[in-house]
Amino acid sequence: MASYLSFPSIRADANPLTKHLHIALLDRQPPVALPDQLPLHADIRVSTLTPASIALLHSVGAWRSLAPAAAPFVDMQVWDTGGNGFVRYDAAAVGADAMGFVVENRLLVAALHERLKAHSAVQRLMPSSVTAAELPPYSPVAQLDGGSLVRLELEGGGSLHTRLLVGADGRGSRVRQWAQIRTTGRDYQQRGLVATVATAWPNQTAHQRFLPTGPLALLPVRGGFSSVVWSCPPELASKATMAARLEALPRHELAAAITDALTSGPNYPPRPPLGELLGGVLAPARSSRFVEPPAVTDVVGDAPKSFPLMLQHAGKRSLQGRKGGATGRYVRPRVALIGDAAHGIHPLAGQGLNLGFGDARVLAAAIATAVESGQDIGSAAMLEQQYEQPQKKVNSAMIAAMEAIKVVFGPQASRLFGTPADLAASHAALTTQHLMLLPSIWTMQEGPVAGLRSLGLDLINQMPALKQTIQRVASAGTGL
Repeated sequence: MASYLSFPSIRADANPLTKHLHIALLDRQPPVALPDQLPLHADIRVSTLTPASIALLHSVGAWRSLAPAAAPFVDMQVWDTGGNGFVRYDAAAVGADAMGFVVENRLLVAALHERLKAHSAVQRLMPSSVTAAELPPYSPVAQLDGGSLVRLELEGGGSLHTRLLVGADGRGSRVRQWAQIRTTGRDYQQRGLVATVATAWPNQTAHQRFLPTGPLALLPVRGGFSSVVWSCPPELASKATMAARLEALPRHELAAAITDALTSGPNYPPRPPLGELLGGVLAPARSSRFVEPPAVTDVVGDAPKSFPLMLQHAGKRSLQGRKGGATGRYVRPRVALIGDAAHGIHPLAGQGLNLGFGDARVLAAAIATAVESGQDIGSAAMLEQQYEQPQKKVNSAMIAAMEAIKVVFGPQASRLFGTPADLAASHAALTTQHLMLLPSIWTMQEGPVAGLRSLGLDLINQMPALKQTIQRVASAGTGL
């Protein structure tokens, strides 16, 4: 969201411990305002919000203005092309009205800015840009001098001094670079195609199908439309990525390709034999049934776009030569990273923004604790103990879960068992229509690994207590 969050201190009116503190918010972009009237079609850039994230937005007063434009999903359904297993999670099973909401990123940012206007202690320096930063020297054993502050030089003149600089400036974080914090990660060799679509009937389910080439999600958005997130491997085309070819399709052809990707193949609709066998034993009345996704009838609104998918996590310890480097984590003296500046994950579970909100919540609590106990809010020891250690554990667990899903459901899973199909060869001659949907590709994930995946999904679906536990953990924002 913001390019830089600079805190000479922090104000949080809801917490008497920090209400005397102040915020300076810096961003290259000007503030955005909530529109008087929403456009007909939702923007293609959306995020899913868990109950924990919605509670945070409630606490800062932003949810009231955002809620009318948020689309709930009452259940979530996941299935695999390589077998007959599926799992369906239902909000009613845990006594909730919805499992989560889908919101447009620009409206979420606008709602937060709307709340900031009511706080005189929040100074929004927008648009503005930081040209240079001077941080206190880092040493694992040195104590902070009370006068050692971060200094930020602003474009056009002027400077800021702060006791705590919070970097919320995304995957290419300059704050992270200034702090000499390294990252680990990898390129997934995929691109995520996003689009807003019309469907044959209103959709209130978060559908996700694992295709041989990557996951495809269909999520409800406002106005009865849906959002598509399609993970596409670039190796499927020799001269252009699959995502680029999908982007170039006429809208009606892309709509047909999405429908085929969701509903085609020999294992559709799923008919799990284990569910039929055990349905009367484990949960005769509560066994979830498969809900067919609506057909996509058109691509609407802004043109589809794609973006590269990568894993990135601040976590590599390093020393930076003569200057003395930071332990490459989330913090160093007077600096903390949150959101994508600290971690970026695959969008298959829609948890990236929720992890970032979790960072913000835990960091705010850490600052309040420091104020209450008389500690320096920029102390590396405090930031490590109260923010980095608990939150990195949560984020690392989520990253590990996403990596496990990628391995189990990805194309490489079949190759681990010796499947001879070659992705690039099987798609070399595809035309623009139905790019990935030839019948031959459905065989890629058949075999032992597909059978185990199908069995696992089916078992979970037949065990309400296990499903409810998974739902509660995910909703609480504590990782999967």
